[in-house]
Amino acid sequence: MLFGIYPNSVIKQKMFRKILIATHGTKGAKKAEQVALEIASQQSSELFAMYVINSNWSSLTGIEWLNASHTRMKFYSHIEKDFYLKAKQILEDINRLASQKQVKINNIISVGIPEEAIIEECAKNHIDLLVLGSGVKGDRAEYKYTLQLKKIKNRVLCPILLA
Repeated sequence: MLFGIYPNSVIKQKMFRKILIATHGTKGAKKAEQVALEIASQQSSELFAMYVINSNWSSLTGIEWLNASHTRMKFYSHIEKDFYLKAKQILEDINRLASQKQVKINNIISVGIPEEAIIEECAKNHIDLLVLGSGVKGDRAEYKYTLQLKKIKNRVLCPILLA
């Protein structure tokens, strides 16, 4: 079995029953979605589309009007709803594409530390291939969190494709 990070050409030579795409809707993530869908379609694989809401967002401090407990909880509730709506929209987009390619897809919305959530889903669903987007120049304005690949690569039991 392949372990580690491999180019697309090597990955396409192997068979994968279960593929996990971790996405957040940026340009780089959308490119990775296309690659994951292409492989899943060609190999009749089951696709798991995952959006992780980073739990660190709730550690916002230093904003005066958030110091009151009631105000802070109201603000967090509002923000959390927005995160879930965004996650749902992004997963609906990939579901439409999967439907067009006749790929079976499972949606996962998780709240936590992104690397930990991805590692957990790979283990729980016995994932054969993890697909992640690589950075795209100019993507920083859209999304400011960068996955720490070194935290993932030695803890998943499947190859990782950076698309």
